[in-house]
Amino acid sequence: MKTLFAGHDFLNAYPFYVYALVYLVGILLLLIGRKIFEGRAYNVARSGDLGDASLTAFVILGAWIIRQPYFNPANWMESKTFHITVIVISIVSALIYFLITKPKQVMDAFHAVVILPAFVYFIAITIPIYLHTGDIILILFGLMFLVIWLLLVIWDAKRQRLDQRTWIREHRPQWKFKN
Repeated sequence: MKTLFAGHDFLNAYPFYVYALVYLVGILLLLIGRKIFEGRAYNVARSGDLGDASLTAFVILGAWIIRQPYFNPANWMESKTFHITVIVISIVSALIYFLITKPKQVMDAFHAVVILPAFVYFIAITIPIYLHTGDIILILFGLMFLVIWLLLVIWDAKRQRLDQRTWIREHRPQWKFKN
């Protein structure tokens, strides 16, 4: 196996449950931050919880592929140029998203500045792993995780759940718990 670089090294270095814990900590940070800064912990966008879980599963399966004895990445996949390019794309994506959405809440800004670029980076470096080394079953599972996320984004967009505070204000959900 070749020496892995940057995100690939990270994906290879830690047990799978660490990635699930990182996802859960991210969700909890959003909820706790919303509670602190907005007075209520909420997440009504299914793409923001189930969708992010699906993206996390995509990355975890990619990490599993990396650990297989037959994994032998192409040289370009482990080049500094590839990873720096993906990092730049991730940051630019976050900046564009930030400028378009102009987050008014602290945790929306946190999502745009921290969570979005992290997902873009790890998804972008994981796709070549599937395509280079994955068999048809692994590729189909990876595609399924990405499609689940995309369908949830579409579902949320059609129901106007992406702008969560507006959705809450318009639908006045009867919360089953006080927070």
